Amino acid sequence: WNQTDDGPYYGNIVIKNRRNFTLRGLIKNAQRAVILGLPNDELYPPESANPVEQHPNDKGILIKVVNGDNITLENLTVDGFYYPDFPALDRKVSVLNRLIWLQRTTNSRIIGNIVKNAGGECIRLRTASHDNEVAYNTIRGCGYYQFKIQPLQRLWKNGEGIYIGTDPYQIRAN
Repeated sequence: WNQTDDGPYYGNIVIKNRRNFTLRGLIKNAQRAVILGLPNDELYPPESANPVEQHPNDKGILIKVVNGDNITLENLTVDGFYYPDFPALDRKVSVLNRLIWLQRTTNSRIIGNIVKNAGGECIRLRTASHDNEVAYNTIRGCGYYQFKIQPLQRLWKNGEGIYIGTDPYQIRAN
């Protein structure tokens, strides 16, 4: 991940093949660490593409945990909007960002976070993830890009606060 000298962190944070790892967002004066969205190409495959190719690109996942055990994400603000004039927050751009993604992850916790303004899903637990806890979070503004910006009505489908499971087409792809 990248941190500016005087500003927030920006996704694409990938935690892969880790055990007993905590990403805790406490910084000075008990404030939360802020992870902001990334601009991405916002492109979907064409409608004629095979079903397994009908998914948004993964460049827009802000925190992705793969093959993890006992991972904790705590006290973070994860905001999917991209702010081109940061630190000014008055101009914001909604992009395809999905905010927290757990895949093949066990015994992990997403607790005490503010998760907001996802382009699609705010939190996704999928593909062999089990015995995980999602608690004491504030989750809002999920699916903003999908339902407010996306011009293709066939793609108005992806704005869950917490999505647990794997689409049948994705099972074959994994």
